[in-house]
Amino acid sequence: DGNDERFGDNALLVAINLDPSHAHEAAIDVPLWRFGLPDDGAVHVEELTSDAHFVWHGRQQQIRLDPQQQPFAIWRLRPG
Repeated sequence: DGNDERFGDNALLVAINLDPSHAHEAAIDVPLWRFGLPDDGAVHVEELTSDAHFVWHGRQQQIRLDPQQQPFAIWRLRPG
């Protein structure tokens, strides 16, 4: 029908802390369903500003952004 809501091979996820004075934490919901994965699936993650690589397991992830270190993050997600 032309309304396929799935991602291709990869997707970008961006988070920004707009508070210049304080670090903030948040639980984020990783859209695993967009890769056709179950809620307990895994995605390979590359943090594009630091070139760090890791795996997120499960839909819920905890992130922390500190304006004194780096107030934003850009992650490339690929199905695991």
